[in-house]
Amino acid sequence: MAAPVLPLIFIAALAPRPGLHRLAKPMALPPIAMAATSTGGGGGDERSGRVAIAVLATAGAAETGTLTVEKLWPSGALDGFCLPGGGCADVLSGSWSTVFGVPLSAFGLLAYGAVAALAALPLLLPAAADVDGDANVAATEAPGASALVFGAGALAAFSACLMLLLLLVIQQPCVLCFASAALSASILVVTWRTPLVRSRTDAAVFAGSGALLSATAAVALYVGQSAGVAGLASADVGVDAALGPVAPPAIQAHSSARALALAGKLQARGARFYGAYWCSHCRDQKEALGAEAMKLLQYYECDANGKASRRAECMAAGIKGYPTWELEGALFPGERDLDELERMLAGEVEPDGLVAKK
Repeated sequence: MAAPVLPLIFIAALAPRPGLHRLAKPMALPPIAMAATSTGGGGGDERSGRVAIAVLATAGAAETGTLTVEKLWPSGALDGFCLPGGGCADVLSGSWSTVFGVPLSAFGLLAYGAVAALAALPLLLPAAADVDGDANVAATEAPGASALVFGAGALAAFSACLMLLLLLVIQQPCVLCFASAALSASILVVTWRTPLVRSRTDAAVFAGSGALLSATAAVALYVGQSAGVAGLASADVGVDAALGPVAPPAIQAHSSARALALAGKLQARGARFYGAYWCSHCRDQKEALGAEAMKLLQYYECDANGKASRRAECMAAGIKGYPTWELEGALFPGERDLDELERMLAGEVEPDGLVAKK
């Protein structure tokens, strides 16, 4: 019952607070100046605190924005930030990386962007004017201050829930996920220490409300996603009755003569195709080649829960994302059409600087 009430708290946080609109006229501050002290005992300067929050949130928005672009249009640009063995790919491209078909990182981008805007906006606006027209009368609580505290609590709580998911369910390392968690935790710490609202009690109420709403949403998403993942596994890729290793989806397309000839050449050169049963781009790569051509190729299942998993070999090869082709010791990450595969065989495609570990 608490969850429907919490959005109202967030809306109320955006409204002006009675009794907090302005200080007495003798305590006037220069335009745009923020409070240097706080009755709430925050222990920090508001202007510098807002700047720090805005910088941290902007960094978070840049990270999640990059992840969103990479999720929608894979390029392998983030491979350098991932540990060998596919752990990054397991997290950022797996079944937990989207919500209702939308990359989870896109929601992070919106959240970080909102926090950055709430932190920076009062720094860019002139000081609030008195109702009598006195522009030197400053507000003790800038517009959206309570919403900023609320958002910081929500962001940190949701990030903590994602860390629990990473630790207990996915069980794979993700450097970028750790970085995002550190950013959201830092935002909450700086927000708590910055005198944004009237008192520590107000700060605790708004941050706690945001955290509670965010944690409730995270639990609801987890339950929904768990059901979706289980349904996908049973209906599309097939788990045995004992919930054993997961087989990849059956390949529907038949191979063209060109694809068969190409697969024969790849086989003769000892090419390897690294992927994961849940990877949509791996599935598209298989469909492009067709079922008959795939029978000629060496396919390595890199997920530990996949059928006939060869994860140890994937880690030894230094695989950081799926799909990845290996040809004579060089790695070529990303889904590739037949033209690109032919150019790869002809030595006309650079291996992105990734060389398999032997």
